[in-house]
Amino acid sequence: MIFGRRCAPVLGFLTLALTSCQTPESIIGPPEPGIAYVPSVREKIAIELGVKRKLKDPGSAVIGAIGAVETPNGIRHACGLVNARNSYGGYTGYVPFYGLFQHKPNGELIFAVIGLSSSETGQIATLMMCEKYDLNYHPPG
Repeated sequence: MIFGRRCAPVLGFLTLALTSCQTPESIIGPPEPGIAYVPSVREKIAIELGVKRKLKDPGSAVIGAIGAVETPNGIRHACGLVNARNSYGGYTGYVPFYGLFQHKPNGELIFAVIGLSSSETGQIATLMMCEKYDLNYHPPG
């Protein structure tokens, strides 16, 4: 467990604003580990496109390590790291992202990014979701 039972303000997590001394489980629910797998090329492309849509400078994105799991209910989740340029043109350093794979009616596979933030609080919330699904990845370098 990354955070244990320490008190942490959690703001802006999935549009909720919570500030209290809570465990991760009381905020996001109990762990739901799935079966880890290596994302397919199609899934990696979907991740890259989904993450880039959320960035200020999508062309500068460098996707780092990615971890993926499929939960018993068939939902595929992925966490990883991305580094990109900010408004000032400098690279921010690797930050975590979290999302789900979805199939559109036309068969297109998309990666819906749920967590991606440069703020410390946003990164904590994203890492909590990665931990909930036991998504493991190792930082590049």
